[in-house]
Amino acid sequence: MVSFLITLQRLLKGIFHAFKDPKFLALFALTAATLLSGTLFYTRVEGLHWIDALYFCAVTLTTVDILNLCQPPDSVKPLP
Repeated sequence: MVSFLITLQRLLKGIFHAFKDPKFLALFALTAATLLSGTLFYTRVEGLHWIDALYFCAVTLTTVDILNLCQPPDSVKPLP
């Protein structure tokens, strides 16, 4: 339990220190604005519940297209 509290204290100190950096603050604001605007769009246009829309936006925002990072061999490419 003590190690958890020490780790939690270090995490909170790191987060507090990060918000003092203007670059981190700008990135955080842009990410929050993207999630908020996407959530509002999906709740109003698609009729999703707000938590489902937020989940969908977070998953979409954090997904990396693996095909852009490495090309698969010819044997796994789809047929034309």
